[in-house]
Amino acid sequence: MKRVTILLVFFTGMLAMADSGHAQFVNWTGGTGNYSTGASWFNESLAQSGFLPSVDFNETGRIDNGGVVSVTTQFANSTDQGASTNPGALLLGTVAGSGELVVASGGSLRVQQGTTTNGGLQVGGAGTGTIRVLPGGSLTVDGPLNVAASVANMAQFGASAGAGTATVSVGSANFGGSTAVYRNAAFNSAGSIGFQSTSVFQPIFSGGLTSTLQAAGAVQLGGKLQPNFGGVTPAVGSSWSLAEGSSVSGAFSSIDTSLAGTPGLGQKFVVTTADITGNRKSVQLSFRQSAVLSVNRDTGVASLTNPGTTAISFDGYTITSSLGVLGTASWNSLHDQNALGGTWRESPAAATRLSELKQSGVASLGAGQSVSLGAIFAPNPTAIGQPTEDLALQYAAPDGVFDGVVNYTGTKVNNILLQVDPTTGQARLRNTSNFTVQMDGYTIASTAGSLSAAGWNSLDDQNAAGGDWRESPGSPTRLSELKRASFTTLAPGASLSLGSLFSTSQAKDLTFQYVAFGQSTAANGQVLYAAISANLPGDFNHDNVVSSADLTVWRSSVGSGAGADADGDGDSDGNDFLIWQRNLGMTASTAGAAAAVPEPGTLNLLMMLAIALLGSSATQLRPRAVVCKALC
Repeated sequence: MKRVTILLVFFTGMLAMADSGHAQFVNWTGGTGNYSTGASWFNESLAQSGFLPSVDFNETGRIDNGGVVSVTTQFANSTDQGASTNPGALLLGTVAGSGELVVASGGSLRVQQGTTTNGGLQVGGAGTGTIRVLPGGSLTVDGPLNVAASVANMAQFGASAGAGTATVSVGSANFGGSTAVYRNAAFNSAGSIGFQSTSVFQPIFSGGLTSTLQAAGAVQLGGKLQPNFGGVTPAVGSSWSLAEGSSVSGAFSSIDTSLAGTPGLGQKFVVTTADITGNRKSVQLSFRQSAVLSVNRDTGVASLTNPGTTAISFDGYTITSSLGVLGTASWNSLHDQNALGGTWRESPAAATRLSELKQSGVASLGAGQSVSLGAIFAPNPTAIGQPTEDLALQYAAPDGVFDGVVNYTGTKVNNILLQVDPTTGQARLRNTSNFTVQMDGYTIASTAGSLSAAGWNSLDDQNAAGGDWRESPGSPTRLSELKRASFTTLAPGASLSLGSLFSTSQAKDLTFQYVAFGQSTAANGQVLYAAISANLPGDFNHDNVVSSADLTVWRSSVGSGAGADADGDGDSDGNDFLIWQRNLGMTASTAGAAAAVPEPGTLNLLMMLAIALLGSSATQLRPRAVVCKALC
């Protein structure tokens, strides 16, 4: 029986309803199958299977039962005579469950606007939807292509393999989910293209070819950009076109480089907009070497550096800090130094902003070049744990203003630090702040299971830090200890070894919390992955040099813990002072050489200093053994 006859029989009295624009749905009832299989479509109005959704009857195809429907032919077969097999609209996973449409090589499908249908393709909604157009396939959507706001909703144009081009033509496009565009895709919108704040746009590049979305109208950017180079880092200086339109507005909120190899320091992706022919705009992605502000936490010195292999041109820079940690008095500006070609002019310096502009010409920061700006990193926190590292760098290049990279080195942070050697797995608790902390518990956690309970040398195991520590059962995800009575004092610079607790082959995802004495909630410490040098006797603050700073640690630790334990006996006493004294001036690089014995004058000065630091009332020098006896 022809479809027209069936409609006349069953719907003679319902023509007014159809004409008024009420949607008529034809639902996919199969699982994985071919679009042209009429038996897998169920017409709600006819309550009958066997008919593909047709624009002639203003019908909307709906796939939301978990089906995966493939279009493999130029014209889908139909049991009807004279009825179009083009749907008036298509819905994928909009009501419940999921629905997927695949236009395969050799397949062609048009979603056609009807008298009461908009000719649109909706991907996702209450459920999840997927649309894939593979190389050699063709999809035309007269109306809007809309991918709903969830990364589970997917649009894929092209593929990593396959002959031909994935050809897609739409009335307009609005992407709120995940969008993957391969080099073998040709995407054209007769109207606009928009990326919403929820979207993830993944252009997939191969062989340096571009992956471009074309719009006759405007292009709106938003959401995350995730360029995919198959894990291979592209060459610095490369660029690609992402989209073209009559205008460009908005910006990607972030650029995810997890699929773009391992960029070097300062190497980053930058999105810009350029004018092209026909009074149109092009959204371009480039991979460039950015300027780096290298900041030494320990000295405060900051330098403009170029760690790359090609020069960086710029004619201005600005360093900002909302926390006000910039030391204006120590700023050694390019103007002060008459550096990089001179003609620099400073803006008024402030703790929140340092800025310079080159009045003539363009400066070139050569490959590997570094220019110090002085000790401008000068935080002055009033309590432990306050943030201090918020510096940001911007610089003006001939083709725009770009964000630079801030790279901190050194280990002095305003917090209790868990320093982890990423090569050996060794770990130390360090107080690198200027504040004394009384601690009676800590927890180290790892979601990925990167902890080694077997390598953990707990304070309980060592009977260190005043003893009376009790460890919880260790696991790959958690290591904890609690001091059952009183507390352990960590003076500024003090440190405690915890053994090789990090599994070096696992993810660097450790978190560290400690409990201050008298507090009921844990405070967040800081984790820093940095090499831990072999133990240097007398280097109590572990900065790889034995200096007067270590004497300050010894003074704060003597008699109250193992923060200055040079002889490994679990406490800080006069013997540890004598070890410090014998190694004064030694560095990690000279530790293998014979230790120099201080000159008599230096020895006397040190003993006097030690006595003064301990509050001794002695007024004359005593032999070293007597000093040791008094301090032990």
